[in-house]
Amino acid sequence: MKNSSKTYFLFGKTAILLFAVTSLLLLLDYFTKLSINNIIIYFVLFYAAVTILPVIIAVDAFGFKSAGALQVICFSTFVICSLIAFFTWENDWKTQNIIYRSKENPAITIEYRMRMKRFAFGYQKQTVKKEMILPFIDLITETDTSKVDHSQWIWVDEKVNELDIPGDYEDL
Repeated sequence: MKNSSKTYFLFGKTAILLFAVTSLLLLLDYFTKLSINNIIIYFVLFYAAVTILPVIIAVDAFGFKSAGALQVICFSTFVICSLIAFFTWENDWKTQNIIYRSKENPAITIEYRMRMKRFAFGYQKQTVKKEMILPFIDLITETDTSKVDHSQWIWVDEKVNELDIPGDYEDL
């Protein structure tokens, strides 16, 4: 194998692996209880998944190897991803209160969370059990606080107020 064909082979395998990993993370976020909790990381994964596939197709099927053609693909997918993000993505869920902490693992919490509705007034609210898997991925399960087993949970009622709502935000 020539040196350039080895590089091309490694690029192709790496690009396919990166596409598979980013797509899998996005699908898990959308269809399961796993949640990517950082909007910047979500956008980077979304942009990578959307950009890598056209680059692979352009290089493999059409033989585009020039930097100019690849830059056009990267720029156009960035514009498309930015427009999709602006018009469709909801705001992030923000923790307002940590209600309970697990006695076994203090990193597992039951939280009251809110998010602002996009292009509307008001807030969406939820109470969830949150387990951190990675610094940017959580396992989220909706929870009813009336059914909490108090032998496994400590009531902490920590005010976090990540939305910076003045006053008593719980009654909104």
